[in-house]
Amino acid sequence: MSKVAQSVEVKCSSDTLMDYIIDITNHPAFIGPLKSVTNIKGDVKKPGTSWDWVYSLAGVELSGKAETIRFVPGKEFTYKTTTGAKSTFTYRADPAGAKTKLSLNVEYEVPTNALGKMKASVFEKLNDAEGKKVVENLKVVLEG
Repeated sequence: MSKVAQSVEVKCSSDTLMDYIIDITNHPAFIGPLKSVTNIKGDVKKPGTSWDWVYSLAGVELSGKAETIRFVPGKEFTYKTTTGAKSTFTYRADPAGAKTKLSLNVEYEVPTNALGKMKASVFEKLNDAEGKKVVENLKVVLEG
């Protein structure tokens, strides 16, 4: 399994941060390669709720389904992608004085059958760079 781990402090409450993240229709606004989130079936705050996604990184397009694993208001949102690429995303919010520490952890299998000529190590480095952009984008969006 490959991993991405990034964090940043954001000037907002943990509730504000997690309320924004749990709305998965917001995800294309802070995850650059995520092209769409559609076909949401259920309440994203509840385990088992599913949706479709399309992700394009360095010319490699993947699509599939995802589902909620866990949501703890103001603290954590975990979901997994079940088709297209196997991964688990965990967003955590930990109060840090007047700020909130946002942590993003992603574990994923490199989809070697979809990479074509790109090396798996290049895909991993690109994903790590995107993870850093995700937390920085959330900081910009939430701090206005």
